[in-house]
Amino acid sequence: MDNLEVFDERYCIEQVLRGSGTGAMVVTLDNAAAVDAGSGLVTIPATGHGLAAGTPVYISGTTNYDGLYEIAAVATNTFNIRATYAAETFAGTETAQVCVGPMSNKTAWQLKAIELHLSAAASTSENFTASIDASDGSAFDINLLTRDMSGVQDIVAKESAPATTRNKDDLLKFAYANSDGRTWGLVVWIRRER
Repeated sequence: MDNLEVFDERYCIEQVLRGSGTGAMVVTLDNAAAVDAGSGLVTIPATGHGLAAGTPVYISGTTNYDGLYEIAAVATNTFNIRATYAAETFAGTETAQVCVGPMSNKTAWQLKAIELHLSAAASTSENFTASIDASDGSAFDINLLTRDMSGVQDIVAKESAPATTRNKDDLLKFAYANSDGRTWGLVVWIRRER
């Protein structure tokens, strides 16, 4: 990813997606039950998750809640998603990962840029990664960006021109352990097919 000057005219900038938090970008759900929070909300247990409301996450490994959601509300050890409630007790192995995907992109899309800002430069050597989880299967998955965050506070990465068109169901997943507990803000620019 490095230059974004040339784009297919079939695409227009349509979305800026944001997420933030103080913990890791991949969290493990607790060995506990989902709770019906009413008004179309479900409470998901994840001790010390550190994710902020408005952050898009992909939940995986569950029976009833696998998929992409925007966090609607948070408490220290839980977060709420908009979903139809179904009784389920998690095994403690399921995950929620910061992700951009078809919830926000109903057509083919192109990545314009990724920006990550930390409240202070990281002191621990840990990678921030951005990768495509391709809907066509693992043979088409690709790592777009890996950056060691030690001594780094800001990353600005742009898709090479011409930008690659992604399938509407491809997921853009992010991972960063954030052992230093920095507050992070992630902004993703997407161009969507008209």
